[in-house]
Amino acid sequence: MLAHVGPDAVGLKDVAREASVSHALVTHYFGTIDAVIDAALEAHANEQRALLIERIVSHPEDGPREWMQLYFKWVSDPMTARLLAWALVTGRTKRDDFFSRRQRGAKRVVDAVIARLEAQGTKAVARADIEFAVLLLLAAPHGYAIGKASFWASLGKDDPGEAEDIFFFDRLASLVEKTIAPTKKRPKRSLPDGT
Repeated sequence: MLAHVGPDAVGLKDVAREASVSHALVTHYFGTIDAVIDAALEAHANEQRALLIERIVSHPEDGPREWMQLYFKWVSDPMTARLLAWALVTGRTKRDDFFSRRQRGAKRVVDAVIARLEAQGTKAVARADIEFAVLLLLAAPHGYAIGKASFWASLGKDDPGEAEDIFFFDRLASLVEKTIAPTKKRPKRSLPDGT
């Protein structure tokens, strides 16, 4: 419902009817429609973050580009873009109780990347560089998903499609890979005399 009609057009009665429960039950558990929407956005984000962290941790053959594909696909979903835009425009993201502040989700992703790089024995990457890459991945795809049509139109491309999405993703992935791409540690070299 949130994706199809938008958060501002959905009320508690609509949610109750869609869930086949009483309006009183929805009111009891959530109180307001804003709380329902916050819970829906949080659940959606938690599911995607868990998939991303699982991918980082359990697929040693993958690197930043593969991790980013998962995230980019999620953010490019029109429902996600619409909910994120709504959360930003309504000021929800600035509230202390907003789920991303409470859960520190980006920090958890950074921690997973660091653990992965350490487990692989890769050359140390500064935490600040990994945090920058995660910030870039939070900001760029969100902005792109929300404003893609107008951004490309301002460049003279009135009907952006898959080719433009691939172009944007590839350029963004290249930036991130330059920052955090795993590099195998080189073994210590000894001098010719064995020291």
